[in-house]
Amino acid sequence: MSLAYITAAILQYRYFVIFPFAVIEGPIVTIIGGFFASLGEFDVFAIYFLVVFANLVSDSILYCVGYFSRGTFLDRWGKYIGVTAEKLVHVENHFKNHPIKTLIAGKVSLGIGNVALIAAGVARLKFGKYIGLNFIIELPKALIFLLVGFYFGQAYARIAKYLDYTAIGFIVLAGFFIFIYFLARIFARRLSDVEE
Repeated sequence: MSLAYITAAILQYRYFVIFPFAVIEGPIVTIIGGFFASLGEFDVFAIYFLVVFANLVSDSILYCVGYFSRGTFLDRWGKYIGVTAEKLVHVENHFKNHPIKTLIAGKVSLGIGNVALIAAGVARLKFGKYIGLNFIIELPKALIFLLVGFYFGQAYARIAKYLDYTAIGFIVLAGFFIFIYFLARIFARRLSDVEE
């Protein structure tokens, strides 16, 4: 899914698509939601609760993938979601020794996130503990992404105001130079007619 498609769909279908898109692309949708909330398109609290819930659903799905499909499915199809056998064994060993640290590292890093969440299922981490830790980690994580989008939107609104003034200034200046150019051409033509 492209960023332009996600943005257009969010503006058109509003809250109805934020949840399913956030399940698929949580951080991006959170930033976009924050951006549009700062422009008054959405309620910032509604966006926050939707993306937190959507990310927990996404985390649960990844946990179930690991829990129910260890072996042939992940060995065969895991590479398409960034889960190689080597990565999985490495993260699974970390889960056995340091489950909380590994889960936190997986949630906050964008590179190994899916692998760590799937490995939690493979390692048979208790689901209640898993979802509780994810919820605690997700609250500040979603808030940070939301604030990034929100403050970027406010900065954009301020910059857009100045860009509008600048654009108007350039248009007026360009119009002035075009007027001078044609005036100079007319004057040069008349001067050449007089000299002939």
